[in-house]
Amino acid sequence: PEIRHLHNENKLLYSQKYKYPDANGIKTGYTIKAKHTYIGSATRNGKTLVVVLLSGVKGYYKDAASLLDYGFEKLKISTIKRSELQN
Repeated sequence: PEIRHLHNENKLLYSQKYKYPDANGIKTGYTIKAKHTYIGSATRNGKTLVVVLLSGVKGYYKDAASLLDYGFEKLKISTIKRSELQN
């Protein structure tokens, strides 16, 4: 098989300053209407979180890392019984 090298400048993946070690999926974009957009995921201790930022500024990586950290530190997984659901 042919070896191909891909170049990526996403700071959450490769930057010394902003690298997010748990990141495992990132897609960025830009349109005039939506501005800078970011969708990414990270997995830590068996828990995977997804963060979506829309209409953002170019420095999205700080906000994305902060939201992921908040989620990993504060969010808890709960099981809801069917009997507890309201119709």
